[in-house]
Amino acid sequence: MTFPAVARGPVVAEALIWFEAKNRETDAVETVGLWTGARHQSFNIDGQTRQYMGGGGALSVAPLIAQKGLNVQSQTVTLSGIAAEVEILLRGYDARQAPVQIHLARFDAGTNNLIGLDRVFRGWLDKAPLVSGKKGGTATVTCNLVSTARVLTRTRPTKRSDATQKLQAGDRFLRFNTVSGAVKTYVGMKKQ
Repeated sequence: MTFPAVARGPVVAEALIWFEAKNRETDAVETVGLWTGARHQSFNIDGQTRQYMGGGGALSVAPLIAQKGLNVQSQTVTLSGIAAEVEILLRGYDARQAPVQIHLARFDAGTNNLIGLDRVFRGWLDKAPLVSGKKGGTATVTCNLVSTARVLTRTRPTKRSDATQKLQAGDRFLRFNTVSGAVKTYVGMKKQ
């Protein structure tokens, strides 16, 4: 992954996390944006203006490690267990296998102006166990995200049989697969 060149000087990086979960009542796709910044802010990503909630919803993002290849990458994100946005996301919506994107926003440390925005992760929410904090402690949710390379690990739902092959434009390639190996074939000799 390459990042465009930035201006010289100190840079502050913040993580933006975008979830697309299903509403349990209407089955409509609902979006929730959280970021590690201090206040709510809108960002223009891929020509779409997205609202990200700041101020405690997203606590931390584990160090981002980019690899090339087809390995399924895992990413850990820690969210606040008491933030209203997180409660709605995990309890109000069906967030199981919800699409997730993580962007990295770079700000100039002196002027706090946005320098650049790069997508660094795209995948799905795999696990998000809700852990209640002890009395006087903190309640956190540690989300495990998996990359889109997981699609390559899925198996086909149909089996290889003559019946499923016939459904695909009348293909009869596997019509003898049930008797294959059971019938003796004599090649180059007389049948006895």
